[in-house]
Amino acid sequence: MRRYIALLRGVNISGKNKVPMAELKPGFEALGFSDVRTWQNSGNVVFSGEKTEPAALTGQIEGMIQRRFGLEIPVFVLPQEELADTLRHAPDWWGTEDPEVYDNLIFILPPASFQDVYREIGAPKEGLEQIRDERVIAGAVARVLEEHPQSAADYRAGKEKALGFLMGRVMKELKGKAEAFQKDPDG
Repeated sequence: MRRYIALLRGVNISGKNKVPMAELKPGFEALGFSDVRTWQNSGNVVFSGEKTEPAALTGQIEGMIQRRFGLEIPVFVLPQEELADTLRHAPDWWGTEDPEVYDNLIFILPPASFQDVYREIGAPKEGLEQIRDERVIAGAVARVLEEHPQSAADYRAGKEKALGFLMGRVMKELKGKAEAFQKDPDG
């Protein structure tokens, strides 16, 4: 058995997309999941099930919600250990009690990809979160280029998709180790 987290998007907000947690829990149990726990009225569900690809679980859960509640709700499922790993690699400033910092953890729901989101929002804007130690970035880039010489050659040859792959590898390499900061507008 494996623990999973299911995140239901946009439920129980301002009286829309009502999915009572007391009714959602039996829906998960009817799918064969065990040790099902819901979190307040959030649409977040923790459950145990056979080791299965999250995409297959997503389809089962979305189908159950459609049948039980008549709603088409996007669902994101990930194994508990993946969420724990993500949180372990969060930057030091994330999750503090600092009222000036508003923390969000963003999950990209398939079929969207990191490249789609990056194309839409672009690079960080001036004055927002930046990587402080350029040596850390340069080291990560050098390691990724050394480990993936064909992708580097593809990018140099004009194949733009290779850049997305290389950027993804660099981001994975950094694992939140680089320190982020609010840029000082005076200096």
